Formats: sequence, structure tokens, C-alpha cells
Amino acid sequence: MSAVPAEVRAGLLVLVLVVLIWAAMWWGWRGRAGRQQRLAEPRWLSAAGIGDTGSRLRCTYLGTTTAGDWLDRISAHGLGRRGPAELTADSGELLVHRPGASGFAIGAAELLSVRREAGIANRLAPRHLGVVVVRWRLGDHIVDTGFQPPDTAGRAQIEQLIQRLDQGVSP
Repeated sequence: MSAVPAEVRAGLLVLVLVVLIWAAMWWGWRGRAGRQQRLAEPRWLSAAGIGDTGSRLRCTYLGTTTAGDWLDRISAHGLGRRGPAELTADSGELLVHRPGASGFAIGAAELLSVRREAGIANRLAPRHLGVVVVRWRLGDHIVDTGFQPPDTAGRAQIEQLIQRLDQGVSP
């Protein structure tokens, strides 16, 4: 029987390490989601209940975190999934439509503030764009949700959309 070349052994070792690291990350993510299941679910949108398509603001949904802790991503209920989003307002609610994921609504009564930050949920934005962070009440918990606009005009439009929902929302 011939010996296995050192390059093959090294390649197999790297492959095993990558698979083990990926499995540990997946296991940790599932554990976090399990621990966070007691969090209230947001009000989910049906495909028909997402507002007028002409007035949607395109952005990137960066995720939802525990308020004040931009690294503590909430993975329960799919709120940790980053991806494209479209925002609109309807009937006193901020509607967050996420293609490929469940959209949700944030009522004006739950909105606490809107502000600009450098990043959220392990994601930093380019300095000229920043991240629009909405602080809101999810059941008994206060959470922050981040949206990254495609440009500086989009940032101002997102902030104005949210502030129009309730004049009590602080800039």
C-alpha cells in the first residue's frame, strides 16, 4: 500500500476543519434561535398586505438585535436573516417586505426612535451611507432593526418615512 502524499493529507485536514467550523457555527445559530424563541413574533405580512409597490423604498435589511447591543443578533423567527428589503408605510405601520423571507410590520405605537449608526448586527456600512436603525418594542423586549440604504438620498427617505408614521419618533 502506498503512502498518502503530504499535500493530500493537508488538504483533507483543512477540509475537515472547515466542515467542523461550519457545523459549530450552524449549531450555535440554532442554539441562539432556540434560546430566543420566547421573544414575541412580529406581526407578519401576507403577500397581499405589503402596500403600494410604487412607493417602496429599496434597502438592505441588516437584521434585528437586542437594543443597545449591536452584536447580539436576534435569530429567532427569521429576524436575523440579512437580505434585500423594501419599506413602505400603510395604516400607521412601517411595512418591511423581504423577498425570500417573511415580511413584517412595526406599528407606530411600537416605534421608539430612528437614528443613524455606523453599523448593526456585525455589519458596518460605508461612512457616507451609514445604517438607519429603528428602535422598537417587540412584545416585552426593546430591539433595534437596521436598514442600509443604497445611497444618501435613500437614507433620508427611510428616516422621513419612519418619522412621518408618528411625529413622536425622535430623529
